[in-house]
Amino acid sequence: MFLRDPFTRPVTEAVTKQRVKAERPQFSPEEKAILNKLNAEHKQKLAKSYIIRDFCEPLIENHYLKHEKGLLRAIALYRDKNVEKLSSPYILDNMLFTQSDIDIVFTCCGTTKEKVQEMLDNLDDLPINTSEYFQDRLEGKKIQKRNIIPFRVLLIMILRYYIMQNEEKKANEIMFYYAASQYPSIFTAQFRNGVFRKPAMIYAVDHMSKKFTLKKEGSVEGAIVYPIQKAATDTYKAGLIDGSDFWIPYIIDQFKSRTNEMMKSVREAYEEAYNNGDVTYTEGGTFNEEGEMIERETEGGTVTTLADKYATRFYNQAINLKIANTVANSARVSVSEIRNVLGNMQQEHHVDELRQFYECVFTVYGQENGKLNDDELKSIKFIQKAIEIYKKGNSNDKSIAIIKKITHLWLVRGSASYRASNNAGTLNSFRRAIYLYFIFAVQY
Repeated sequence: MFLRDPFTRPVTEAVTKQRVKAERPQFSPEEKAILNKLNAEHKQKLAKSYIIRDFCEPLIENHYLKHEKGLLRAIALYRDKNVEKLSSPYILDNMLFTQSDIDIVFTCCGTTKEKVQEMLDNLDDLPINTSEYFQDRLEGKKIQKRNIIPFRVLLIMILRYYIMQNEEKKANEIMFYYAASQYPSIFTAQFRNGVFRKPAMIYAVDHMSKKFTLKKEGSVEGAIVYPIQKAATDTYKAGLIDGSDFWIPYIIDQFKSRTNEMMKSVREAYEEAYNNGDVTYTEGGTFNEEGEMIERETEGGTVTTLADKYATRFYNQAINLKIANTVANSARVSVSEIRNVLGNMQQEHHVDELRQFYECVFTVYGQENGKLNDDELKSIKFIQKAIEIYKKGNSNDKSIAIIKKITHLWLVRGSASYRASNNAGTLNSFRRAIYLYFIFAVQY
């Protein structure tokens, strides 16, 4: 239920203080021409230098590849630890990225922060196209780039390796970890007082258009990874593969600035909702004696959060062969074909379809059961109700029709027997098996 805020705004504002931009010195056209010439020459010099690449490639080839499982395991553990925040459709809280989360990269690469920094100290800085650095450039001073730190340099070079080897799944894991490492500082910069009024954020996101990355991607993880994925695999892919001392620092800066712009757009939408007193409260919401709302999740928000959580988990874990065998044998269909369907899904990454599938299942379950949470989904009652939902295949319920349509799409793509069959019983058995796989997967 959408309401106007019935209380006056608190003295402690959640809104980020207006940023006062420092005045930049004004330069004449002649001075700007000198700066542009200096930068062009500098760029040409860096484009022919490969200090970073020559340092990192042997580390990756001779050491990291022997220990990559250690980093990938650490990434999986980090995601599991933060799954609620990452799978949420709303940016509500910061996340920790600890020193141990950083150190694992150096350990797996067989080097230290100090050794990488020593290499970077020999690296000249990027061309600077802003006038605030003009005098420094004229005087030949070295301009330090804060984003160019040993951890990020190693991580982007690991990402480069996986992209060059066409190892998409591992590249996606590295892009996620890179995005997660940036999140704390960007969140703090944009939300200096935190998200003080979470119902205003929920209202803002619920009313966003698809032009917002957060809305389009449907989860915090998707939103923070998208700018990096777009830059690394599309806009600057050629530069990343080239790996020169111009491109690597430049792309690192782009990762930060693009993610910052995404977060800034969310903050501005949140501040607008906050200033207008627009909030999303739940039906039956209550207030304490100080007039503060006792928050509860909206039904739609709970469905979306849970759907994101279990859809994301499928694409970040191996296929559960025990479940696949059980559901295939129960439905009397080919075990290998059910595995093929699941493998095809992971390869083609139809995460939006799986998210929608879970949203439909959880919506119907919540409507019939009256409550929806993780504990409910782990219960026998959920399994029983989910089986009943499947049996309503001829229902006019829109959610059930979508479930049937999505499972059909998965099977058409991944099962030769399903595509070839005209037998209604056979088709139903395959749909039942794939449906039950994702129902039982929630229990694990």
